[in-house]
Amino acid sequence: MLHHRSELFKHYMEESTNLIKEFFRTKEALPLFITCSATGAMEAVVVNLISPENKVLLVEAGDFGKRFQIILERLIGANNLDVIHYEDGEAFKVKDIENKLKENKYDAFFCTHHETSTGVLNDIEAISKVVKKYAKDTLFIVDTVSSFIHENVEFDNWGLDVAIATSGKAFCVMPGLSCVVLSKRAQQVVKANKNFKFYFDLSAYINFYEREKSTPYTPASGILLALNAAMKVIKNQTFKNIRNNKLKIYDYIKKELIAIGFKDVVPKKNITIGLLVLNVPEGVDAIKLRNKIEYNHNIYFELGRGNRRSKQVRIGIPNTIDMEKAKKLVKVIKETLKIKID
Repeated sequence: MLHHRSELFKHYMEESTNLIKEFFRTKEALPLFITCSATGAMEAVVVNLISPENKVLLVEAGDFGKRFQIILERLIGANNLDVIHYEDGEAFKVKDIENKLKENKYDAFFCTHHETSTGVLNDIEAISKVVKKYAKDTLFIVDTVSSFIHENVEFDNWGLDVAIATSGKAFCVMPGLSCVVLSKRAQQVVKANKNFKFYFDLSAYINFYEREKSTPYTPASGILLALNAAMKVIKNQTFKNIRNNKLKIYDYIKKELIAIGFKDVVPKKNITIGLLVLNVPEGVDAIKLRNKIEYNHNIYFELGRGNRRSKQVRIGIPNTIDMEKAKKLVKVIKETLKIKID
């Protein structure tokens, strides 16, 4: 048990902060670790960076973009929030965002890099160019929860002000610890914000880290240590090797399942190697398939969201998976569907 006020814990906190800065490709931003889920981090971002009188633009195409919408509407109301909505499975259109930013002045712009509910990866680099051109004074806030590590995130080069990561995604450690990365500009906005908040008061996290290299309240210290170890493994393996390995596994599982009747859902240009989303074969109930595999083989994958729940599977491709495990998954799916295995 490592006490969170010990010098050793402060060492791990500072080391973890520097590692995550390196992974986000930022020299100036400050990552803050908060003991909460990614949804808690989303709320923390809103209540610390947005004021009730602010005008905000949000682009969304799925459940997690809508989650930001719900949080924002509770603070600023629907009248102060402009939403560019796309149907589930669609990607953001840069031209639509450009037109909105040209026509209106916003205090903040929110978007999602990878929409976990649909598997669609959005082109944040292209979006960043129109933000820089037409909205350089607008806070650029991006949910990178399920894209970080799996895909490249260039915090400084893209001009981001806020990004979010969480322990239970690409790091493959226990959920419960999230990270909010703030640009210098965002830090100043946080310090000036007058909204009521206590546990999620990011100015307290900024001040406490700068003074103590720790958090103002008891953190999930065990998860931080696991996260620290995971980041060192990732750094040693290198992003290039990890992504090449994941791509091979992604392609293998996808090819094998499509050959037995699964249907591709996400256009190739919008995939992320961290999540494979497929429609199940006609006549197959995805819920029953998943539950049977979990019960008999202790292998778990997610289902589609909402009305896609019985029709779609979402298979995570974590850093820890190897080809042997991928082949086992494919074999188990075929056996469960009673498909002859060569």
